[in-house]
Amino acid sequence: MKVRTDYVSNSSSSSFIIIVKEGTDRTYEIKSDFLSYAKEWTSYSIPNTNGKHEFGWEWEDTNSFEGKLNFVGIQLLYLFLDKMKERKYPWERKYTGKDFDRLYDMLKKVCKERFGFNVKLNSNVINTDIGFNKDEGGYYGFTTLADDYYIDHQSSVTEDSCMEMFDSEDALYDFLRFDESYIRGGNDNG
Repeated sequence: MKVRTDYVSNSSSSSFIIIVKEGTDRTYEIKSDFLSYAKEWTSYSIPNTNGKHEFGWEWEDTNSFEGKLNFVGIQLLYLFLDKMKERKYPWERKYTGKDFDRLYDMLKKVCKERFGFNVKLNSNVINTDIGFNKDEGGYYGFTTLADDYYIDHQSSVTEDSCMEMFDSEDALYDFLRFDESYIRGGNDNG
């Protein structure tokens, strides 16, 4: 969690996450609800519209499993997009950089081993746009997430925020399974 101790001139979000070690455990219900994604050939795609998927300035707590899973998925997609920028060539399939692969594997393992279902990132929410740079006289491409899938920039992994759920498999499991673990949205505009 970021703590601001001096004057800040810009407006920004101030979201954070709370992870408890005990509380109302929803593992059984989650296993039942996601049973149709337990077979090897099925996967639940995140983020999606089944839960909250826009984490901006609004003062709101999100503790639903689907909302928290979407939050995790969006954070991972931001990491993935950062890794894509690090490629030497557009066709290069080897990604280097931040811990995307390790964290994505952790999410898949926790969902499979502890909740009994398969999960995958939803690549359909990734947009690639083409622009024209008049000064350089050429086209360029940039990749973003669809407009209705986001975490405000100062509360996302792009600013090294709100990633404590990936401290360990247990932390991720506790974040997802307990109703008392949640995402607090808000802003610091007073």
